[in-house]
Amino acid sequence: MRSVVIMSLVVLYFAFCVGLALYARRSEVKGSKKDYFVASGSIGSVILFLTALATAFSAFAYMGQMGMVYNYGSSAIWNFFHYAIFSYPFFFIIGSKLWYYGGKYGYVTPADFIVHRYESGSPMRFLVGLIVCVYFSIFYIVIQIKGCGWALQEATGISSPLAMLVITLLLALYVALGGMRGVAYADAMQAILLIAGIVFIAVFMIAREGGLVNLFAKGMAADPTILQPKQPFKEIFSGGLVMALSMPLWPMLWTKYYSAKNMKAAYSVGTGSGLGTVIVTVSLPIIIVCGLKIAYPSWDSGKADVLIIKYALELMPPVLSALIVAGLLAAAMSTAAGLILLVSSVFSVDIVEALQKSTSLKLSEKQIVTSGRIFIVIIMLISFWLALMPLGQLVKIGIQMAYPGYLLAVPLVVGGLWWKRANKYGAIWGLVAGLITLYITIFVAKNPMGIAAGIWGLVVCSIVFIVVSLLTKPTSDKTLREFGLIK
Repeated sequence: MRSVVIMSLVVLYFAFCVGLALYARRSEVKGSKKDYFVASGSIGSVILFLTALATAFSAFAYMGQMGMVYNYGSSAIWNFFHYAIFSYPFFFIIGSKLWYYGGKYGYVTPADFIVHRYESGSPMRFLVGLIVCVYFSIFYIVIQIKGCGWALQEATGISSPLAMLVITLLLALYVALGGMRGVAYADAMQAILLIAGIVFIAVFMIAREGGLVNLFAKGMAADPTILQPKQPFKEIFSGGLVMALSMPLWPMLWTKYYSAKNMKAAYSVGTGSGLGTVIVTVSLPIIIVCGLKIAYPSWDSGKADVLIIKYALELMPPVLSALIVAGLLAAAMSTAAGLILLVSSVFSVDIVEALQKSTSLKLSEKQIVTSGRIFIVIIMLISFWLALMPLGQLVKIGIQMAYPGYLLAVPLVVGGLWWKRANKYGAIWGLVAGLITLYITIFVAKNPMGIAAGIWGLVVCSIVFIVVSLLTKPTSDKTLREFGLIK
């Protein structure tokens, strides 16, 4: 009975995603890369609010974050309180600027802004596109596929590889069909499912334990340290900074600024991500993990990220458990869709642009859009292949590979928007130095002095960026005028 209900809801959910992509396709400006990849800057506040919320919170929100709180107590909650201090204002300040210049100069990818501001051409397109946007993002796509595959396997009994293949094909289909507009419409539905799933499981736990007070009391009895921080302060603080400072420049959110209809809509990117942070990663995990501790007081810490789905399938009624599974799928697929479109734009816009300048290759915009759709299929097949490999706990992949890499864009964007002396030499060498530092502090000497690897990468990138910029030839006055840095 449970499997039938879940499968029925999942099929309906999949059909809605494809239907929304087909609906979005009706509004597509044929042969326009700006329309396909960023919806010609036409998405309004409500849809952008929902798509930002859905994109920012992935399988990590359902599985990784709950597993972290289960294992590390309030340490995992404090990581996200940095949002209110750093991310939220950063979203408004940075987002409004990138929206303005994106509309003014027709940007499609994050590298478009960097290349224009720094007059850097192909080298920067390859660095920002292939390393920051593609290399770090591909692991995050894999996370979503693995999370969905495991959940469908547990819920329906089908094999995990088959479940992951179904998710891969569906994502490829609706993203390729609808482009940014289709992704945004699907994300709006997925945001509602994502929040509903988290809220439903929290409400169910409260009702099951006889009220919120009883829930907390039983949770504390099961584990008296449940709300205590279990990580050193430096790890908590620096890990939170990596998340907070990188989030406004996550590439899949960065392109949302370009797709905004107006500045109010651009602000919705920060508001949507902020509401998601408060609900999904700060407020409700405290309640949910109390319920998980009551039901599974001595669970293997290495597998704690599966508990929320296990709880839903074992202890909740079929309809509610189906909604939780749908919520997980919505969380994972919305993030994956934004990343897939981003990676496709890198190959079909950034790489093609670089090749067109250095070779005889010439593609029309229509051909670029077609290549973008083809790249989406290729990217998804590669991601499926990677998802079949044992890549470790969901949260570890995301934290180690994605957030620190995205953080390296911060000095380049801030310097590019407000510091006239910032130039291409500083940007390129700063980014290279930051990438080398990340590799060392993640894989060789992990988190030196107890400080997160992303912070070391940010510091080194910033220092090299500033020093090299000061020692080398400045950007031309023409470009500086285009960004209002000189009169």
